[in-house]
Formats: sequence, structure tokens, C-alpha cells
Amino acid sequence: RSCSCDTFNDKTRPGHSAWGVANAMAHAYELSGEERFLDLAQMTYGYYLKSAGGMGKNYSTAMVTSPHLIYKLHKAGRDDLSTARWDQPFEARLPRVVPAGRTVQVLLRTTKPEALEISARVGGREQKVLIQPGGEWQLIDLGEAPAGESALEMRSGEYASGCALEVLTDGAIAPPGEGVGLIAGAEDFLGPALPLVGVDATAIAADDDLKTFGTIFLGTQACTLDAAGIRSNPAPLLRWLRSGGRLVVSHPNDEKWDPFLFGPPLVLQEENSTSGEIVAADHPLLTTPNAVTDLAGAAMFDSVALAADEWETIVRDAQGRPAVLSLEVGQGGVVVMVPSFERYVSGELAASAEKAAQCRAFMQNLIAWGAR
Repeated sequence: RSCSCDTFNDKTRPGHSAWGVANAMAHAYELSGEERFLDLAQMTYGYYLKSAGGMGKNYSTAMVTSPHLIYKLHKAGRDDLSTARWDQPFEARLPRVVPAGRTVQVLLRTTKPEALEISARVGGREQKVLIQPGGEWQLIDLGEAPAGESALEMRSGEYASGCALEVLTDGAIAPPGEGVGLIAGAEDFLGPALPLVGVDATAIAADDDLKTFGTIFLGTQACTLDAAGIRSNPAPLLRWLRSGGRLVVSHPNDEKWDPFLFGPPLVLQEENSTSGEIVAADHPLLTTPNAVTDLAGAAMFDSVALAADEWETIVRDAQGRPAVLSLEVGQGGVVVMVPSFERYVSGELAASAEKAAQCRAFMQNLIAWGAR
């Protein structure tokens, strides 16, 4: 079963959620006597305790499973539930692709109470960087990367985080076509909204050639689900953008979001918000073909934690952070709208007639911007 709590198992299918692992590992210890299962039980319990459990946002499964698990740990002699010895010393967000002419930038943070030295390796070059405490993301520039493909690794003690790194070279790039494409999950909110604003988009799969498209819409779960391989292999999308493609990212989810997907970092966070004031009233997205004067109050199920200087803010959220942003990428461009405007267009979220009309007008302006 997913865990060893009989009452909970009666209502939950096997393998239902990851937080059941802690109980399952404690049960495995009882069956085998192997200490490693106790380590896994304690480690995993600490993980979901810190994240306040699961099963929706208002119900903590820890309330159901914790007493049963704690009893098993106590019975095995584990009364100290601290997981500090398994804590990662730092977190890293690393680029997989770097556009030609840009240096390698990484995002690092540590929750330790003191500064942490990290060994950063780009190809065969290594340097030391010092991360300050506080838990905030820090943008570190590591200089130029070797041409072609190389390895990128951050290390502190025995813990390391790394990936393969590709540097796009400037060469002859075919201009994009005129089609409209959609990269999204099957249950994405963007797909149903597009036909309501006159867009007949073609779903894009991992092996599709992007050169037939002039505009591509990226849905909420696209990065989370690695739809069309955009997270595991972002190079084709970045090449298409640099050739002149226009990309619209709608209501992006912070989970597994790649902050370096387009080059200059854009970091998302779980904190909800609502859209606020317009700060670039003369931007084509707010003037062509429709005059959009008020986008305030639209729901945001994530928010922007950090945006590089290259990103232009068009609309802010209620806390003053960027909510709608644009970025030039080579000959192309990207618009990221964190508010869920498309759900007001489709009726998924209730709104006044005026708010729905403004959201629809803004979506129509996005289409016009993509067709330029």
C-alpha cells in the first residue's frame, strides 16, 4: 500500500501520493530491520512536513499520517526528527542553453545561517563564488562559456548540481513561417480560450519543426510537463525565437519553470496575487488594435520573484511586481502574462462584463503582436 496507516489506506489507492513514502519506508524497516529505510522515512517525513503536506491547498495529509509515522519512528528509537544532516546546502537553477553573445548566469541560494562558498565549474574552468545567507536567489555571472557543448556544475562538499550546457552559435537561421502553434498540456486553460478570440492553433509535439510557425502560445503547464521538450531541450525554441518568432507565455506555473528558458532570467514563485496597474500604456499590447486601459484584479496563481533588467514590465501586480512582461530575443520576442487572462475569456473564472471584455481585447492584441 502507499503507506502503512490502515485507516488512511482504506480511503487511498496504492501509490496515491509521494508523501506516503515516509510511512511506507517505516513499514519496510519493520519488515526488514534495515536502518536505511528508517533514514528514508525520517528524511521524507521532514520534506513533506516542511511543505505542509498535500491533498489540495487546505488539507494537510500530515494530520492523518504523522501520528502513525512518529509512533513507528519512536518504536525504532528515533525520537530526534531533525533532518538537518540531509539538508542540501544550496539550491541551483542552471541554464541548459546560452544564446550567442551572453555570459553564463546561474541562480543560487542557501538557507544556511552563514555564507556558503560554492565551487562553480564551466567546462574546464573553475571559480569560487560566495553565496550570502537569507534564502534569497542570487544571480551569479560566471563569464563566457566554451563554444558548443560543455558541462556546468555547482558543488559544495559532497553535494553537487549540474547539467549539460549548449552555447548557440550565430549562423544562418531560416525566418519563421506564418502558422500559429500551441505548446500546452491536455487540460491547459489556454487551448479552449484561443478559438474564442479567433485563433486556430496547431498543437506542437516534441519532434515538430518550428520554422512553419510565426507565433507560438505556451500554456500554463507547458514547462511543468516538459511539453514538446521545451524544458529538457530548449535549444530549438530559442533558435526559433532568435530567427524572428513571437512567443506568448500564458499563466506560467512556477513548478519546474526554467528561469533561463529565454536567456535573461525570470524567476517565478508560488505566492498568489492579482494584476494591478498598467505601467507602459503606450505599448502595442495595450493599443493595437484595441485600447486596453484596465487589467487590474485578474487572478494570479503564481507571481514573479525576480526579473532581469532586460525584461520590460508592462503591467504590475497588486504588490508592485512585474505581472506582464516582454523581452526581445534576437529578431524575435516573448510576452509573459502571469495573470490568468485566458480563463476570463473562456468563462473558467467569473468576471464582470467589463473585465471579461478587457481581457478579451488584450488577448486579441497579443494575436496582433504575434502576427507583426
